[in-house]
Amino acid sequence: MKERILKLVDFSGQLIRTDMRYVVKNYFWFGLEYGVSMVAGLATSVAFANLISPETYGLLQFILTIMSFLTLATLTRLNDSLTISVARGNEGGIGQIIRTKIKYGLLGSLAGVILSGYYFYQNNATLALLVLIAVFFVPLLNLPYLYSNYLAGKKNFQVLSIVNSVSSAVYSLAIVGALWLAQNVIAVVGAYFIINFIVHLAAAFYVFKKYPPNKATEDHTISYGKKISYLGVFNTIASSIDSIFIFHYLGAIDLAAYAFAKKMPEKLKDLLSFLAALGTPKYATQDISDSRVKKEALRKSLILTLATLLVILLYVAAAPFIFKWLFPAYLAYARLSVIYALSIPIAAFGTLLITFMESARQIKSLAKFNIIFAVLKTLIMFLAIRYYGLSGLVWSFLFTRALSSAMITYYFIKGTDE
Repeated sequence: MKERILKLVDFSGQLIRTDMRYVVKNYFWFGLEYGVSMVAGLATSVAFANLISPETYGLLQFILTIMSFLTLATLTRLNDSLTISVARGNEGGIGQIIRTKIKYGLLGSLAGVILSGYYFYQNNATLALLVLIAVFFVPLLNLPYLYSNYLAGKKNFQVLSIVNSVSSAVYSLAIVGALWLAQNVIAVVGAYFIINFIVHLAAAFYVFKKYPPNKATEDHTISYGKKISYLGVFNTIASSIDSIFIFHYLGAIDLAAYAFAKKMPEKLKDLLSFLAALGTPKYATQDISDSRVKKEALRKSLILTLATLLVILLYVAAAPFIFKWLFPAYLAYARLSVIYALSIPIAAFGTLLITFMESARQIKSLAKFNIIFAVLKTLIMFLAIRYYGLSGLVWSFLFTRALSSAMITYYFIKGTDE
């Protein structure tokens, strides 16, 4: 039986010219993680939808958006640079990465204190206090996630998936309990940050104690991580500014509705991030200037797009029932969730291509793409919200994601930085 399965896997690999044994072996563990995280995420989503008010959830989403801007100071893409270095056998830069992230992260904390002071000045004590809670976690919150990049670089996807699955389950149980007990938005936000940090810190301690890194280092780990982190500023602005626009122009309740419209489609989109994690250590050792390699990457991107479309169409059929049974307070937004979901296959085409470019450290092409696309996307989203409200914003994703894939394909085909 095993031999037949392996023959089938090998045959499918020949059809799409991919190392399917590598994909199937590791995607099984990602599938396990995805299944656990899907159930855990669904449980927390139901809790958020039914145990707290839309206004409270909208305020939480706004603070998380603020947090995403403040943590830019921690040079978030150093994590991805670590994955590339570890894939090449250089694991000794983790301590330096931690020190660098904390040092720069304090600048984000300072910016948060200033923002909190602004809200106090505006007589908005609630927002001021919520920002202060976030400020404490700015240099710390993302540090534990280094274990994930470390294990991905080592291609130890089995352990990575098991650790992430346990973390997701523990986090879900803890956050549901906290929401059951929470009396106000201060308690909700505080519980969110504390539980998130403790759960993933425990995971990091386990991983680095069980699988200690070697002492080999690579000169480019920090420098390249800084460069793509600076570029990530533009990407984060383009990815998160929509929540800022909604909060200020439409209010916290609309922001909560928007978050739920995106929630299930984004969970499905996580399947793409798993493929990116599989691809990074593979692509890190390939020559992006080889025309045959490029041709294969484009062909696989097309296959990925079609596969993603099939998954999304299943969600389109199920979305009305999901909202009716699980998120009844947000049932009116099921249609927007469907529209948002249809933009994901469009984005899928560029997923493998940009992963390849990042693994090959094509900093010039990445810089051009990130800056130009971030400016265009921000402008499009602003106009969509300003003149067409929440519906306009959701519809705009169909266009911006098509634009993103087109630009990524152009820079990928155009050539290398050399």
